Amino acid sequence: MSGLFKNVSISMQLYLISCSDSFEQLILLVKDLNLKLGNIRLDPYNYADRMCRLAFEECNNAKKLQVDCLTSPDFNSNFEEIPQFHNQMFRAQLPWFSMKHVSQRFMNCKEIHLERPTSSDLELNEFLKIWIEGSAIKYLTANFRTDIDTEEVLYGIPAVELPSVFIKCGSGIEKKKYNQCFVIQQSNGTDGVICADKGRRFKLSTVFEIENGEKFGEEETEDPMEIDDDSSEDRRVGG
Repeated sequence: MSGLFKNVSISMQLYLISCSDSFEQLILLVKDLNLKLGNIRLDPYNYADRMCRLAFEECNNAKKLQVDCLTSPDFNSNFEEIPQFHNQMFRAQLPWFSMKHVSQRFMNCKEIHLERPTSSDLELNEFLKIWIEGSAIKYLTANFRTDIDTEEVLYGIPAVELPSVFIKCGSGIEKKKYNQCFVIQQSNGTDGVICADKGRRFKLSTVFEIENGEKFGEEETEDPMEIDDDSSEDRRVGG
């Protein structure tokens, strides 16, 4: 029977803590029928340790994964036992999430957006060094809680400073001009540009354009299947 659903993907958007059971049932269904996970968005209103942990254990191959969960102080954020992630897009707003997590488990994702992660200049420096060695990440944006010291972040990394660059920060996003940028290069020859906009907003992109008109990277065609945003019809599950 599973062969009938070979090319079927399933998407889900959950808001309430009582949806933990529904989410677990979804995961079991996906496994039983050998389905693909499409767009998964978890945005519960209350503590959701179980749901959050399940997402990190089972949704590493979902097409797009967004996790904006409140977790208790007892939540185990150790990622050593979870799999590598291969999401086309990963978004997270988690107070304990850091660039160390990205370096350990998310280097095979294509696009990453983080809101208020905890991190240090050293962790960001280590992430960039791993990215240079080889990574699928095409876009990464992070709005950190503290200012970034660009000199510390780029310590030991060959970089060319440019006064301004037009940077594409994600799929479906138009290029925007940013100042004081640095071009770095992966070991395979792929160029990337980084900037720390307003001190805390860090950006890494492989799709950009410099002032003389030279373009780097290929702009993709956005897939029409998207996660519903908050302006769409209310589709809460559970209660």
